[in-house]
Amino acid sequence: MDSQKRSNSDSAEECREFLVAVTNSRPGFLGRFREWFPQHTPQDGEEYAVLLSLYRRLVPLWVHPNVPLGEAPKNATDLYILLLRHKLRVVWERALGHRNPEAAVRRLWAETREIEHVYDSIAHRRWANEVLRLQVQPTKTETYEEFKLRFWRIDRAMVWLQRNTHKLMKCALPDCRKYLYCIRGKSDQKYCSPACAALAESKRISQRLTLRATGASRLSPEGRAKIVAGQKE
Repeated sequence: MDSQKRSNSDSAEECREFLVAVTNSRPGFLGRFREWFPQHTPQDGEEYAVLLSLYRRLVPLWVHPNVPLGEAPKNATDLYILLLRHKLRVVWERALGHRNPEAAVRRLWAETREIEHVYDSIAHRRWANEVLRLQVQPTKTETYEEFKLRFWRIDRAMVWLQRNTHKLMKCALPDCRKYLYCIRGKSDQKYCSPACAALAESKRISQRLTLRATGASRLSPEGRAKIVAGQKE
């Protein structure tokens, strides 16, 4: 596929959807974005060893109190996703705390690029070994065109993310189960979706009704005193 034929708006929307889906680990995201991840990767072997090395480097470099590091999975695909998700969540938290999220994105992209180059090298070496030494049909690996397209997609996502860290936000609904990590579309946006906004409004109405039913007042003693004084005057 020629990347020049893809419109900038479509690519930007794809990047947004990809980043939000991966960061929130939404059900079905791997199927929806399967071509964004390495394909035909063995469950273990050289790829897994490379990823495990990067996983062990996470502790000093990618630490944030709001982003606990999960246990390393036992296969390369799940570990690749865990690494990406953990780093994206740290980027989000650094953006919320105004702690130079752009630098975190640059490091994330550099480390992702490191993985991709190693993957490509391993795939070509494995193919050559099987063909030249064993004289058998090589194991199915990612083609160069597949690799190039996937690399282009990830590159677009990283470029978009670095330019838009000011749009990263978390849904204001404390128990959000949809897109806790989300991307702001409007400057006054507080919730990830209309569903969460409606649920938050429903909770506010319920709280007001409860206060009325119990006769509770939201005014402070000072506020009530001012009202009484005003009525006397």
